[in-house]
Amino acid sequence: EQNMNPASLTTINHFHDFQFSPMAGANYKLTREIALYANRSNSFSPNAQRATAGLNASETARGWDYGVKAGLLDDKLQFTLGGYYIDRTGVTATEVLPNGTVVTTSAGNQNAKGVELDFTWRATSELTLLGGYGYVNARTTANGRDLDSIGRRPAKLPAVTYGLALKYTLGAIAKGLAFNAGVQFTGQTFPDSLAGGINEPASSPRRGFTLSHDGRRTLSLPSYTVVDLGVSYRLRPADSRFTHAVRFNVKNLTDLDYIDTQKKPGDRRGFYVSYALNH
Repeated sequence: EQNMNPASLTTINHFHDFQFSPMAGANYKLTREIALYANRSNSFSPNAQRATAGLNASETARGWDYGVKAGLLDDKLQFTLGGYYIDRTGVTATEVLPNGTVVTTSAGNQNAKGVELDFTWRATSELTLLGGYGYVNARTTANGRDLDSIGRRPAKLPAVTYGLALKYTLGAIAKGLAFNAGVQFTGQTFPDSLAGGINEPASSPRRGFTLSHDGRRTLSLPSYTVVDLGVSYRLRPADSRFTHAVRFNVKNLTDLDYIDTQKKPGDRRGFYVSYALNH
């Protein structure tokens, strides 16, 4: 018989979260090369920590996405241009009650709307271009008693991102040898856009509300552009069942010194070599 010490027992919390998340979509073939699409969906994110904190177990969202897909020039040029509109509700927020107690609530709401473009263009049998562009206008629409945060961008979210990459295969000149290059731009971010709020004092008729901040909410990280280069070689000997692939890549070619959207130093220039053997 084994004696159990109650003090050593671990408390286990159970929760049930039921959500109805309908989704519907439609596609319409406008021409042989062009199609239109639209989707409407709901989503939820169950979270045990929220449940144990006494909150609704899920943050929920609903939104639309819509746009056009195309395959032109005998599908050598393919792109998707789309927009979206999303409402997030029940986002976790921290607020101060009139008696000075700090509580965690599900009082946060956010709205995001934007546009995205992705494309692939096989310009020649040797050269392929790939690219993308994204713009998002995201704002805090509710945040409990933190009124100063209304209209501010969510933290660490750039408004603009875009990139361009190319791959060039030498083909008949040197079969199996290919070069690639890419450039990625990340726009300005506000890493502490919801931090540093100043609560109204006990003498204020709006005690517990946040109507100002300590300056952090207006501090921003500058945009940055990172360039990568690489070369690869694939070889399959005539008498072998295996394909050998060797890759050499240079990340952050210009050795840019930057801070990423998570407020961490970005990776400096790095050299990477890899080998793969495929059947």
